[in-house]
Amino acid sequence: MKYGYLPKEIMLFLISLGIGIFLLCEGGFATDIPFIYDGTSWVQAEELPPLGTTITDIVLAEIFDLRVEPNNDDIASLAMDIAIKYPGGQSAGQIVAIYDYMINGDAYTGPWLYVDHQSDYYMYASHILKDGIRNGGSGRGNCNDFAILMASLMDAVGYSTRIVHAYHQNSGHAYAEVYLGTNGTQVDAVVKWLGEFYRKNISLHVNKDPNTNDVWLNLDWQRDSMDQCYAGGPFCGADNNSVVWMTKKPERIPVRAEPVILSYPIEITNLRNGSSVPPNVNLEGTSRAGRTGLKAYVLIWPIESGGPWWVQDTVTSQNGNWNSNVVFGRPGNIDNGKSFKVMAVITRENLSTGSISVLPPNVSEFKSKEIIVHRGNT
Repeated sequence: MKYGYLPKEIMLFLISLGIGIFLLCEGGFATDIPFIYDGTSWVQAEELPPLGTTITDIVLAEIFDLRVEPNNDDIASLAMDIAIKYPGGQSAGQIVAIYDYMINGDAYTGPWLYVDHQSDYYMYASHILKDGIRNGGSGRGNCNDFAILMASLMDAVGYSTRIVHAYHQNSGHAYAEVYLGTNGTQVDAVVKWLGEFYRKNISLHVNKDPNTNDVWLNLDWQRDSMDQCYAGGPFCGADNNSVVWMTKKPERIPVRAEPVILSYPIEITNLRNGSSVPPNVNLEGTSRAGRTGLKAYVLIWPIESGGPWWVQDTVTSQNGNWNSNVVFGRPGNIDNGKSFKVMAVITRENLSTGSISVLPPNVSEFKSKEIIVHRGNT
């Protein structure tokens, strides 16, 4: 179930409150318009309703103020551990890292554990995190819990976030959004980076007010047509929606577009970029796999022939060290002088040794630096 159910009384109250405030102000509130970045341009999603940016339920806002806990030690420590892969100030890479951790976990932690429960009971972020860790996941709960923990982790490392309630017939759904900046060159670069990173369309809300033009990135868990979740993924199909909570930060900091990767969860330790290699090589490396249930693999990409990837199995010890007997090309001399791209990955999926044209979706964050080598004479 993708939607958490809100009590009918709360839903009716929220909707009536929003309509009442709007009428009292003679429609003076600006709204946020949903847009989709398709890799080249921003296209308004006209089939989706606009987001009321100032229609806020006072009761829920106060509840979320308490439940979102960016200053909790466990929340802040985890957020910094995730974000350090992209050091420095707020960047698109940190957003990706935190979002992907929430969905997929990491080399030590399993994915989000979805459990529906009483939707008018809002848990504290620290409890959501502890419940997840106790059961081997990044967190546990329904859409409200996911939005609360997402906002807490983002806020803990300096981002401005908000929580949206979307309504569809008799059901309600909650999700978080993160502030990217004011529409313009800086935000264009961030959105382009996200699109290129995921190779996906990116969903955003853009404020109509010419004095702000604020842009917010969707952090919902809706899956796309490829059954994948990602930061900036599809909006949920809702009849109407409104912001029910927004961070109280005095200043909103624009997000950077070009993060720098600091560390990798898996490395190849005995092969250098530009090396000349024989047809058979015993590769060695380190990883965060081992007692985590993840498996390490080596992937070889024949550059001249344009792929596909060739999956090479590994033997991984409990401390994460691994080795693999890798084959570069075909037997004999036919592939002498050819170039190959090499990288190591860790994944929850069992990959079969042989060719694979599409990498598993969770490999994007769990891979080593790519190395290019050239096959020498046999």
